[in-house]
Amino acid sequence: MVADKPKKRRRRRRASTAAPVTLACTVPGWREAPPRARLFAGPARALVAALPAFKSGPAGRRFALAIKVVIGAAAAGLAGLGKDHLAFAFLAAAVALTLLVLPLPDYKKARLRRSAAALGQPRRIPAPSPGELRFDGEKITLTADDRVWKSLRPRHLPHDVVVAVADGRALLGLLTPKGKRSDPLWFAAPHADVPETYDPLETDRRFDPDTVTDPVTLTGPDWATLHELLWDPTTGGMPRPPGPART
Repeated sequence: MVADKPKKRRRRRRASTAAPVTLACTVPGWREAPPRARLFAGPARALVAALPAFKSGPAGRRFALAIKVVIGAAAAGLAGLGKDHLAFAFLAAAVALTLLVLPLPDYKKARLRRSAAALGQPRRIPAPSPGELRFDGEKITLTADDRVWKSLRPRHLPHDVVVAVADGRALLGLLTPKGKRSDPLWFAAPHADVPETYDPLETDRRFDPDTVTDPVTLTGPDWATLHELLWDPTTGGMPRPPGPART
């Protein structure tokens, strides 16, 4: 009886200038929308400006204590009036509750000031666009709306290739080496839609979720194709280009 021959693994798919690989994708984008609360921006800024705040340090702490004494005295005075008028009693309680948050540290007031100003600014709303990814073995070109959205040569620097599975997504990132100023380029697809990949799909120890911003999205099968084109565990990054072995 002849033993079954082991199944021969297919050759890795490669891209070249003569046979580039083209994949459909969705590139991230944004559009401006009117402010959500423009009418409240002015009153909010005025209210924040009126809030007492103190700087860190001994002098600031003494100022904060003095403000709390003033607020406490005001609450006590209103409570005295509340014996005859119930409205003053409620007002006294409201003033007393402000002791829990006032005065504000200066950094918190600055944060509130930025939030109030943002009420009058246009909003950024996600507006992704259908696009196309083309890889010829040397250059990745992303186009959308009949223009080049981004292009790079990952072998040129070369880029680090980082793969991960996080938050239900399969992720592949092209990161420039340390010391080079350039934003990383990430590609994502729903992990559940990604078929079996040419090489095992595992999270790289170099993966940092904070670097994943506005990824280009692909279908699961197309992401698996990109993974095959750009990731090789024997190199720890991109597959070696075809040709004689290099030393």
